[in-house]
Amino acid sequence: MKRGLVWAAALLLLFLVLALLYGEDLAEKAQVGKAAPPVTLPSLEGAVQTYPQGGRWVLLNFFASWCDPCREEIPLLQSLQDEFPQTLLVVGIAWRDGQKEVASFVEELQVRYPVLRDGEGKAGRQYGLTGVPESWLIDPEGVAVLHIRGPVTSQTEEEIRRFLKGDQP
Repeated sequence: MKRGLVWAAALLLLFLVLALLYGEDLAEKAQVGKAAPPVTLPSLEGAVQTYPQGGRWVLLNFFASWCDPCREEIPLLQSLQDEFPQTLLVVGIAWRDGQKEVASFVEELQVRYPVLRDGEGKAGRQYGLTGVPESWLIDPEGVAVLHIRGPVTSQTEEEIRRFLKGDQP
């Protein structure tokens, strides 16, 4: 009988701990219209960086080196970065990718914006990642204003431009 009570207490404790962790995980998830959770990850060079930093628009782009749609959206992302260098910072987040694969991807596609490595998928969990590519546009006050599931296309690129130019309600 005592053994059964010990097991029941242990299971109850485990359930409570998991429920608490699940609740904390939900509280940290990004949502459009809410403050974007900060992402702190290492760059390709190993320096730990945090985004968004405030003061300018940030486009967080989750990608993987093996993902063909991720490769296809790079020119559009780079074009946005080049068109709005003072207003927008595109930040690539390599989701669950190795250092060599990410470095090769960045070099091959001539990515000129910052790239961070999310090797353990922590940032992906914070942003409720359902697949790659996915992007989040964060305003200068740190509020997530747009979530793009799938690749940035010419249509979503235009939507991002409208936000940057103040043409959105």
